[in-house]
Amino acid sequence: MAARVGVLADEQRARFADAGARLAVLVGPAVDLGAPGESPEARRLVEAVAEQDAAAAGEHRALLQALTDDAAAAAAVLVAATR
Repeated sequence: MAARVGVLADEQRARFADAGARLAVLVGPAVDLGAPGESPEARRLVEAVAEQDAAAAGEHRALLQALTDDAAAAAAVLVAATR
């Protein structure tokens, strides 16, 4: 589980870095000219990254729940062993 959480974190960092670089290309020139505007392509990129991040967050929550369940089961075994 810990390995998968690490993979999720690495994937998120890579996704954000890629999106940041792509956003800089999409909106950077307008910002440099002092006229930032709405870029439909930039909006789609941000929405896609947000959706991917939400999906990864769901998996992360599921992993944490599984870890919680495992810890509770281990605690129950230890309690039973001491009786």
